[in-house]
Amino acid sequence: PWDGKITHAEQDGSWSTIRMEHPFGASTILGFNGSNHAKVGDFVQAGQSLGEVANQGPKNGPDLTWKIHKSISV
Repeated sequence: PWDGKITHAEQDGSWSTIRMEHPFGASTILGFNGSNHAKVGDFVQAGQSLGEVANQGPKNGPDLTWKIHKSISV
């Protein structure tokens, strides 16, 4: 949902992992079963496709994990 820079992009068999840093201090981690289109160093815009979620989840369906981390100053 936000613009960001790809800092990690890995394809391990049918599982892909992407980490993206956003300008406002948050990071997003996506894990999905399917092909990865993103490369480290890419700057992506909100709504841009980063990969394809395949029909290979734990119950033979699409599988996507999405985590958002926000930096907190103390």
